[in-house]
Amino acid sequence: MATIQTYDLNIKPNGECVVVRVSQWDSGNRILRFNLFDDVGAFSIPSGATVEIRGTKNDGKGIAVSNVSNPESVAYSGSQVNITTFKQLTAIEGEQEFKLSISSSGSVIASARFILYVDADTLSDDTDISDSEIPAIIALAEEQLRQATQQAQLSKSYAQGHSESGRTGEDTDNAKYYKELAQTASEASEGFSEDSEAWATGKRNNVDVPSTDATYQNNAAYYAGVAEGEAIDAASSASSAVSHEREAEAWAKGTKNGVEVESTAPQYHDNAKYWNDKTNSDGEAWTRGSRGGVDVPSTDETYHNNAKYFSEQADAIGEAWNQQTNSDGEAWTKGTRGGTPVTSTDPTYENNAKYWSNQSRDHATASEASRQAARLSEQNAKASEDILAFYADFVIPHFIISNNRLYISDTAQGEFIIANNRLYIKNAS
Repeated sequence: MATIQTYDLNIKPNGECVVVRVSQWDSGNRILRFNLFDDVGAFSIPSGATVEIRGTKNDGKGIAVSNVSNPESVAYSGSQVNITTFKQLTAIEGEQEFKLSISSSGSVIASARFILYVDADTLSDDTDISDSEIPAIIALAEEQLRQATQQAQLSKSYAQGHSESGRTGEDTDNAKYYKELAQTASEASEGFSEDSEAWATGKRNNVDVPSTDATYQNNAAYYAGVAEGEAIDAASSASSAVSHEREAEAWAKGTKNGVEVESTAPQYHDNAKYWNDKTNSDGEAWTRGSRGGVDVPSTDETYHNNAKYFSEQADAIGEAWNQQTNSDGEAWTKGTRGGTPVTSTDPTYENNAKYWSNQSRDHATASEASRQAARLSEQNAKASEDILAFYADFVIPHFIISNNRLYISDTAQGEFIIANNRLYIKNAS
């Protein structure tokens, strides 16, 4: 009976990748079942579609197997795809990328990636196998069954001949032959009755023949006993083979004749199936923090110590730093966080791009005003200089200003002009 591993596989890329674990050399005894879905629910594979598993192994060789080329390995129904493991799929250990590709009418309509992780075989080809290993037990059972079959054939050879034992002269050296020979001799002559008795029972006149007699341990009764003994040994060997077969079943599955072994049996919780199931459960726990789809308890070593947990932690830390970076960027650019001005204790207070931009603009404005005032003063000074140069020949006479009137001495002569709140009189000389 094959082991079924079930996974939910999203055909819409979302950055997540399902991890599928198998054992090296798994072939035909494990089914990888994928339930396909998209944003709206289960994805139904159209009738007549081609479903293909594709990927490149760690040895650089590729695999492309579909339900068309190999229906025994790839099959689908509704939204479910079943991949039965085969030798080439699990030949190379380690993590390898594969994908399911679904085509209809010659076009790819959906695909989904997953990681296939092949656990390395714990037994290499050149390792000596312990006598207690399951393969040795199975080999022993097979050998004993072979010996039992051989003994049964030999018994048949000694009883009636015409067997497949390969014994030399078996067709003329068996109980049936000697019985018929004795019967013929008895019928030929009553004088040979003792010989007939000897050849049939090993006795003459009901007395055991001596060891020098040709019929000693070479008569029908003797070989009949040998045949019976061989048959008993064969039955015992066959029974032993069955017993070993049951032991092999116990070591492989933890059952005997389909019934679980007792808790006191050495195979209880120490058989191939148990460790395989435990490996799958541990793989799920270390990857997702769950066993059989149920979150592990806080006492489990994988609690808050699995791939999914640390992935979520990394996402949360990344989001926190992203928010902090955005907030700091806003503060250093505008002097605000979330639209609210920063406090005076914030390092970006009056120390941000907007503040210094305003300062620069104000200083630029003040500098321009100063330059304009300087230019005006320069122009006024130039005008005053020009006026003084123009009126250089004028002198300032005695005068009195009173009652908003200008009184000039009547002895003053010459022309005069008033400019820049001054009175300029031309010197007559």
